[in-house]
Amino acid sequence: VGLNDMKMMIRYALGAEIFTNEEISKIDVSCKNKKAAQIMVPLNVGTVATIEGLEEIKKIPCITDFIQYYEQGDTVEERFIGTLGQHFGRFTLIAETQQEIYEAVDKIQKTLVIKDKNGNVMNELKFDLNRI
Repeated sequence: VGLNDMKMMIRYALGAEIFTNEEISKIDVSCKNKKAAQIMVPLNVGTVATIEGLEEIKKIPCITDFIQYYEQGDTVEERFIGTLGQHFGRFTLIAETQQEIYEAVDKIQKTLVIKDKNGNVMNELKFDLNRI
């Protein structure tokens, strides 16, 4: 909670220490026998015009962290497709059961709608829970 691993990776790439002592103290690798997952939200090329459902999603109890990379008015360029730069954001989930994780991912994918300036849905690529 409260950790931004993207900042950590950037610091490391620039030759600095990857973690601060404060960040290390926040990490609980055991998750106390709970289930954990992260879900990224890839976007299509375009300029973000609307973001719907995000506030509702943030109320899901097992979401422990959310990092948002794109705001309204930001543009996803073709050169970002297939890279981390394609992602709207990342949700971190910690729950008692795997079923709770599945239900949260399903709700995220059904509730979050990001549209471009032309009204096209930018986050149409969804994770298939049947793959698990």
